Amino acid sequence: MAISEHLTQQRLKEIMKSIYAKGIETETIQVKELIEEIKKQVLADSK
Repeated sequence: MAISEHLTQQRLKEIMKSIYAKGIETETIQVKELIEEIKKQVLADSK
């Protein structure tokens, strides 16, 4: 199963906006945390 089959461009934009907002809201956040959040949301959409 390819993730791209289940992830639309619109949904990817929504995920990226939410990650951006989380990064802005959090004073100190590591890239690893942001990547894990992206991974979690993408995998949730692919199920």
